Amino acid sequence: MGCALLGLLMGYWINQAVYRLPRAIEADCDGVLALIWPPAQCPTCQASLGWYEKIPLLSFALQRGHCRHCGGTIAWRYPLVEAFTALLYALLASYFGWGIHLGMLLLLVSWLLALLLIDWHTMLLPDVLTLSLLWLGLLFNLVTGFTPLSSALYGAMVGYALLWTLSTGYALLRKQEGMGLGDAKLLAALGAWLGWGALPQLLMLASLLTLSGVLLRRVRGKTSLQQPFPFGPGLALAGFWIALLAHVA
Repeated sequence: MGCALLGLLMGYWINQAVYRLPRAIEADCDGVLALIWPPAQCPTCQASLGWYEKIPLLSFALQRGHCRHCGGTIAWRYPLVEAFTALLYALLASYFGWGIHLGMLLLLVSWLLALLLIDWHTMLLPDVLTLSLLWLGLLFNLVTGFTPLSSALYGAMVGYALLWTLSTGYALLRKQEGMGLGDAKLLAALGAWLGWGALPQLLMLASLLTLSGVLLRRVRGKTSLQQPFPFGPGLALAGFWIALLAHVA
């Protein structure tokens, strides 16, 4: 129960990150500051929200999905993310039990979920999330973790170098950007968590997931094969799955 409540609070934070960080990037503002200031506002009328309007799930239900100031519709993403995060936290806690490994796994899951949603909606991967995730991974593997610290360091360096080389080579050959460096930073972060030995699995699984997403959108007539498609969600899902298997092992 306690872990589910913690998941609700983290779901609220993830929603704030998904809304605020892309706007901070567009405005060239500090990402850390954007997460805490200004206080939460209605996206439609910019009215400041009281504490009773920010209670995960409950506020949405009591207000029937509308802002009490302007009547604007509150996106269903907010309660869905909160509920999903609470459920995921509860399932992980019930399976693994309390401990430092669970705490770090929950942090990893939260960061990856925020990055997945931001990249899916905006094709952006904010540095404040990717770089902090990298340092958290190194710290985790310094104390305990999934892999020796040396493997984590190599994982971060090799992960970044792989996608940086691919991105730079594509840009030189095609005279256009094919992959942003945010993907390289995310792979570096996952390498810092899982070690360099996990990089081939990460890239293969992320590529398969991304290709499946592209084909699904194509079949549904949502996009053409020439339109850009985010690679971050595939990396995030692959990273979570491999981290979960590593923790089970």
